[in-house]
Amino acid sequence: MTLEPMRGALDLPCVGRIGLLLPVVRDADPPHVREGQARRRLTLLTSECPCGARIAPPNRPARRAMKRDLARGGGLWEVRVQHEPDCPAGDPRLDEVTSA
Repeated sequence: MTLEPMRGALDLPCVGRIGLLLPVVRDADPPHVREGQARRRLTLLTSECPCGARIAPPNRPARRAMKRDLARGGGLWEVRVQHEPDCPAGDPRLDEVTSA
Protein backbone atom coordinates (compact mmCIF):
# COMPACT_ATOMS: atom_id res chain seq x y z
CA MET A 1 0.00 0.00 0.00
CA THR A 2 1.33 3.41 -0.88
CA LEU A 3 0.46 6.47 1.15
CA GLU A 4 1.04 8.93 -1.69
CA PRO A 5 -2.66 9.17 -2.78
CA MET A 6 -3.58 10.07 0.80
CA ARG A 7 -1.13 12.98 1.13
CA GLY A 8 -2.86 15.90 2.81
CA ALA A 9 -5.78 13.77 4.00
CA LEU A 10 -3.85 11.87 6.67
CA ASP A 11 -1.39 12.82 9.38
CA LEU A 12 1.39 10.42 10.46
CA PRO A 13 2.57 11.10 14.01
CA CYS A 14 4.99 8.57 15.50
CA VAL A 15 5.20 7.34 19.07
CA GLY A 16 8.42 5.40 19.43
CA ARG A 17 8.34 2.74 16.72
CA ILE A 18 4.59 3.09 16.18
CA GLY A 19 3.12 5.41 13.56
CA LEU A 20 -0.56 6.31 13.43
CA LEU A 21 -2.40 7.27 10.25
CA LEU A 22 -4.80 9.91 11.51
CA PRO A 23 -7.40 11.81 9.49
CA VAL A 24 -6.63 15.49 9.02
CA VAL A 25 -9.37 17.95 9.99
CA ARG A 26 -9.27 20.65 7.29
CA ASP A 27 -10.92 24.04 7.69
CA ALA A 28 -12.01 24.00 4.04
CA ASP A 29 -14.17 20.86 4.50
CA PRO A 30 -17.90 21.13 5.25
CA PRO A 31 -18.88 21.04 8.96
CA HIS A 32 -20.17 17.43 8.89
CA VAL A 33 -16.88 16.24 7.34
CA ARG A 34 -14.81 18.17 9.91
CA GLU A 35 -16.84 16.69 12.77
CA GLY A 36 -16.59 13.17 11.36
CA GLN A 37 -12.84 13.42 10.79
CA ALA A 38 -12.32 14.94 14.27
CA ARG A 39 -14.24 12.06 15.85
CA ARG A 40 -12.28 9.47 13.85
CA ARG A 41 -9.03 11.11 14.90
CA LEU A 42 -10.13 11.19 18.56
CA THR A 43 -11.19 7.55 18.39
CA LEU A 44 -7.79 6.48 17.09
CA LEU A 45 -5.99 8.45 19.80
CA THR A 46 -8.19 7.45 22.76
CA SER A 47 -9.75 4.14 21.59
CA GLU A 48 -13.25 5.55 22.10
CA CYS A 49 -15.56 7.83 20.11
CA PRO A 50 -17.92 10.33 21.77
CA CYS A 51 -20.78 8.15 20.43
CA GLY A 52 -19.50 5.31 22.65
CA ALA A 53 -17.96 3.21 19.89
CA ARG A 54 -14.66 1.55 20.74
CA ILE A 55 -11.86 0.16 18.60
CA ALA A 56 -12.46 -3.56 18.15
CA PRO A 57 -9.46 -5.54 19.41
CA PRO A 58 -7.78 -7.73 16.79
CA ASN A 59 -8.43 -11.47 16.93
CA ARG A 60 -5.68 -13.94 17.85
CA PRO A 61 -4.42 -14.60 14.28
CA ALA A 62 -4.26 -10.85 13.64
CA ARG A 63 -2.31 -10.27 16.88
CA ARG A 64 0.16 -13.00 15.91
CA ALA A 65 0.59 -11.46 12.46
CA MET A 66 1.19 -8.05 14.08
CA LYS A 67 3.93 -9.53 16.29
CA ARG A 68 5.56 -11.15 13.24
CA ASP A 69 5.40 -7.87 11.32
CA LEU A 70 6.94 -5.97 14.23
CA ALA A 71 9.74 -8.53 14.49
CA ARG A 72 10.46 -7.92 10.78
CA GLY A 73 10.56 -4.16 11.21
CA GLY A 74 6.98 -2.99 10.91
CA GLY A 75 3.62 -3.37 9.27
CA LEU A 76 0.36 -1.59 8.49
CA TRP A 77 -2.72 -2.64 10.43
CA GLU A 78 -6.28 -1.53 10.01
CA VAL A 79 -8.60 -1.02 12.97
CA ARG A 80 -12.37 -1.42 12.91
CA VAL A 81 -14.83 0.80 14.74
CA GLN A 82 -18.61 0.34 14.61
CA HIS A 83 -19.95 3.85 15.22
CA GLU A 84 -23.54 4.55 16.17
CA PRO A 85 -25.83 5.11 13.14
CA ASP A 86 -26.16 8.85 13.83
CA CYS A 87 -22.44 9.42 14.51
CA PRO A 88 -20.69 11.65 11.94
CA ALA A 89 -17.59 9.42 12.12
CA GLY A 90 -19.61 6.47 10.81
CA ASP A 91 -20.54 8.21 7.56
CA PRO A 92 -19.09 6.09 4.70
CA ARG A 93 -18.67 9.24 2.60
CA LEU A 94 -15.75 10.19 4.88
CA ASP A 95 -13.78 7.27 3.42
CA GLU A 96 -13.97 8.98 0.03
CA VAL A 97 -12.70 12.26 1.53
CA THR A 98 -9.78 10.49 3.22
CA SER A 99 -8.74 8.61 0.09
CA ALA A 100 -9.17 11.63 -2.23
